[in-house]
Amino acid sequence: AKALAGEIGYPYVTLSGGDMLSRYINASTENVNELFAEARALADHCGGALLFIDEIDSVLKTRQSTNQHAEDQKVVNEFLTQIENIGDHNILFMGATNVHEELDSAALSRFDKELFVGLPEEQTRKEIIVTHLAGRAHSVTDDEIADLAAATEGYSARDLTKIVTDAARRTLVDPDRDEITFDACEAALSEFTG
Repeated sequence: AKALAGEIGYPYVTLSGGDMLSRYINASTENVNELFAEARALADHCGGALLFIDEIDSVLKTRQSTNQHAEDQKVVNEFLTQIENIGDHNILFMGATNVHEELDSAALSRFDKELFVGLPEEQTRKEIIVTHLAGRAHSVTDDEIADLAAATEGYSARDLTKIVTDAARRTLVDPDRDEITFDACEAALSEFTG
């Protein structure tokens, strides 16, 4: 979102869908109203705005669900009302989710474009691991990185980040280690899959 906003020259607002939800009745729909009012004001002032919501599935759940609360349905309805005419205000709206199938079909119909970003393939997983080890003291060899990449099929970039970060934390708390080892990475992977 930040890169796209920079490319088109728009200021941007980014938040998680959970940031908009409240445990109080009607507060979530008010949060949606406020968000879009602020986006319109920003767009009017700056000539446009980019609004990015991560984990959008938390606010745009399918309304066909049998266990959905009435408040959730009100949030979806309010969101649909708000995004209907945002293009008239030069607001570019983007959302991200890991559970596309849980999004409301009426909401999906209002998006001009959907992009699917799949899970990284083995070579990409290897590059992600290398990137997260870079700049950190480590003794993990290229062959060991390849082994980690092979062992993490079906893992997302976020998962790999957590695994390497956990391996780094393990190293920090171990008084006998001063660099990330393959063993620390394997232990982090084992706990992650645990």
